[in-house]
Amino acid sequence: MDASSHLKVMYRRLLASKLIKSLTPDTKSLYTLKIAASDLFKGHKASYPSSVPLKYNTSYLSHQDITIKEQLFDAKYLDCGGHKFSLHCTKYDRHGYKARQRIIVITEKGCYLLEPGSFKVKESFNFRDITGIFVSSLSDGVVVIKLQPDTQNRGDLILETLYAIELVIKLGFYANKLEHISIVTTGSITHDKGKGKMGLITFEEGPDTLTSRGKTGNLEVISMEISGI
Repeated sequence: MDASSHLKVMYRRLLASKLIKSLTPDTKSLYTLKIAASDLFKGHKASYPSSVPLKYNTSYLSHQDITIKEQLFDAKYLDCGGHKFSLHCTKYDRHGYKARQRIIVITEKGCYLLEPGSFKVKESFNFRDITGIFVSSLSDGVVVIKLQPDTQNRGDLILETLYAIELVIKLGFYANKLEHISIVTTGSITHDKGKGKMGLITFEEGPDTLTSRGKTGNLEVISMEISGI
């Protein structure tokens, strides 16, 4: 290596060092999450490439929603830990697969599903209850969170969001369960409906994007084909 090339390498290292030292703890955490997402999803999830340029955020709620959340949720649930992540999502009923709009809030201790508007807690679970976090290898935004059976026999959670990759990686990271994340390539994911009953979610590619209950009674997820994963 000649002197000019050697100086360029040293200069790039100096700039990188300055950049790293200038990062805030929160920014460093976001970079850590981005790297974890790359290790997990690159080449395995069709929607991953389109997520790469997107900056991770602590919340995708509007300023108005954040204010209402602080008044109706944060002030009431003081022991749930600090806020880590929140966004709007669709939650599908375990029986019948009716779609319901929800806000998912991840805190230091667990997750809460809130009803938009009232911010009433509809469901919640601790990180220790998570036994698996499943997504398909296609471009859909469906996330299946498998939970330990409880006294209420609630079963697993089925969520859908445009920010599925960010949700999955943050849930796995804050729950310290990155190793519990699975990308399914078989075209289907089974889920616990509660009370010993099981359901099936099928995944396929098509001309349009659609998530609905099919004629078979299963939840059918159709996503557009994205090549080059």
